[in-house]
Amino acid sequence: MNKRYGQCYYYSACNSSYSWNFRISDFRFVLYDYFCKKSVNETLRNYNIKKTQFQIIKEYHENKGEKISEKEISQLEKRYRQHEPEQFLIMYDAIRDKSRTTRISLTFQKKKVMVQLVSE
Repeated sequence: MNKRYGQCYYYSACNSSYSWNFRISDFRFVLYDYFCKKSVNETLRNYNIKKTQFQIIKEYHENKGEKISEKEISQLEKRYRQHEPEQFLIMYDAIRDKSRTTRISLTFQKKKVMVQLVSE
């Protein structure tokens, strides 16, 4: 019998079919993860954040210049929502601050160019 953790089923080699047999500990972890995900999504919705947990983590690491796989992002997503849910807001703030800084610097550069054109 091959057990697959992170999912709610196991493969039974004797009858080669999938069975939906829950052990109490599996059910507890599934419920815990469900409520953690629901809580984080409600928090994001309260702050009018339209991005998913996955998108926030992906953009944050892209802005840092790190290339991580989708599997690693999913693992981080699960760890953060279960143990450090405040990380989603911190990462979102960092993404938002970086995009604002970029826009402001472009605006200042345009004004400098215009000032230089006018002064010449």
